[in-house]
Amino acid sequence: MKGISLLLTIFTVWILSFSIVSAESDDVLKAAFIKDNDLWIKVDNHEQRITNDEFIRFPKWSFDGNWVAYIKGDKENEYSIHQGDLWHIM
Repeated sequence: MKGISLLLTIFTVWILSFSIVSAESDDVLKAAFIKDNDLWIKVDNHEQRITNDEFIRFPKWSFDGNWVAYIKGDKENEYSIHQGDLWHIM
C-alpha cells in the first residue's frame, strides 16, 4: 500500500510539473529617484528630470505604475515627511 501511495505521489508531481506556465512580462521597467534634490524618472535606459531646482523627497509609485507621488518642501524640513506639499505626476 505504501508503494502504491509513493508511486501515485511521484506520478502526480511529475504531471503537475508539466502544467507550470511562465511568461515574460511586457511591462516597461520604470524607476523614480532623487538626484541633486530633484525628481528623476528612468524608463528602460532613458533618464528624464521631472522637477527643476526643487527639494523633493519620498517618491512613491502608485500600485498600477502610472503615477508617482512625492513631497515637495524646503531644505529646512529635510527630514520631515509631515511638512511639505504632496504632489503627483503621470
